[in-house]
Amino acid sequence: MAVGSDPPGPDCPGPFAGDLFLALAADGRLQLDPEQAERLVAGLLETLEIVRARLRVIAVRPPVGHPAVGQGAVDALFADMIAPGQMEQALRELPKYIEAIRAAARNAEGSGNHTP
Repeated sequence: MAVGSDPPGPDCPGPFAGDLFLALAADGRLQLDPEQAERLVAGLLETLEIVRARLRVIAVRPPVGHPAVGQGAVDALFADMIAPGQMEQALRELPKYIEAIRAAARNAEGSGNHTP
């Protein structure tokens, strides 16, 4: 979403498309090479851990002047200030992406559309 644009509405669900990817994978229209899928899933799992860590920081909301607050905490708090709710939405959506990618790899294996 561009800066200054309208927020997502019913016709535009926002920056996440987990349900769409799941539907495409379920229909067999999304296929990925299993090795590529494995790399994507690994990256998404790492991202999911980062999101969880940031949400822990946001839940505690340490005072910014506190000496224990590092740059990661400042980044998490700032991100939540400029895009409230996005971390929670990412926590809900990333597992959908992971499952869709795994299904897409199974689709490719079942159709023979991958390189051994």
